[in-house]
Amino acid sequence: AKRMQFEKALEFFEEMLAANIQPDSIVYSAIIDVFAKTGDLPGSERIYREMREKRETQSLVAYNSMINAYAKARQIPQVLAVLTDIAEDNLKPNVVSHNIIVSAYARAGDVENALLSFDAMKSKGLEPNSFTYNSIIDAYGKAHDLEGAVEMFEEMSEEKVPVDIVTYNTLMSAANRVEDFEQAVNIYDNLQASREVKADRITYDLAQDAFQKLGDSTGARKAARAKSRLRNRRGSRRMRNFH
Repeated sequence: AKRMQFEKALEFFEEMLAANIQPDSIVYSAIIDVFAKTGDLPGSERIYREMREKRETQSLVAYNSMINAYAKARQIPQVLAVLTDIAEDNLKPNVVSHNIIVSAYARAGDVENALLSFDAMKSKGLEPNSFTYNSIIDAYGKAHDLEGAVEMFEEMSEEKVPVDIVTYNTLMSAANRVEDFEQAVNIYDNLQASREVKADRITYDLAQDAFQKLGDSTGARKAARAKSRLRNRRGSRRMRNFH
C-alpha cells in the first residue's frame, strides 16, 4: 500500500512538470522524502539539485528533508555538505536541521560529534527540545556511558525541557546496556510515579528484562501483566473504532 502511495506521489510530481506547473518547496520536500523512503537516495539527490537550481523554490523544509535522507543513510559528510548549501543559499539551519544532525550522530554512537552539534545549536540561540536531549541520551547509551546519559536527563529538568516516554525508555535502555539493572528499575519506578508520562510496551519490556536480571520474579510478572493490560486496552479501543 505504501509503495502505491509513493508511486502516486511521483506520478503527480511528473504530471506537474509535464503541465509546466512549478512545484513549490513543500512539493519538493515531499518528493525528496518519497525517494528516501523507497531507498532511492540518488532520486532524492536529483530532486534536491533541481530545487536548488530553481532558486525561487528554495526553503529550509526541503533542505531538512535532504539532511534527513542522508542521515538515515548514515552519510554524515553529505549531511554536513547540505549545511554548507544552506549557508550558501542565504538560509539558516533551524532546530529541526540540528535535531536531524544530532540524531544521526547519536545513531552512530558518536557522542563527541553529537555534543558538538548540540553546543553549536545552542550557540546560535536555538533551544534544544525533548527530541534533541533524547538523541544525546541515546548517544551516551550507545557509548555505554550511563553517567553521561543521567546527567543529560538531569539537565532536561534544570532547563525545564519536558521529558516524555522516549526519554525514560532511552535512559532505561542505557542502564540495561551497561547492566546497571537497579538503576533501570529506579528509572522505571520514577516513571510509574509520574502523572505526566505513561509507560508503553517498550517500557514494560525494558522493566521486565531488568527485573529478571535482578532475580526479581515478582517485579517481572507485574511488568508483564501491565504490558498485557496495555495491549488489551488498545485492542478494545480498536474494536470500538471498528464498530
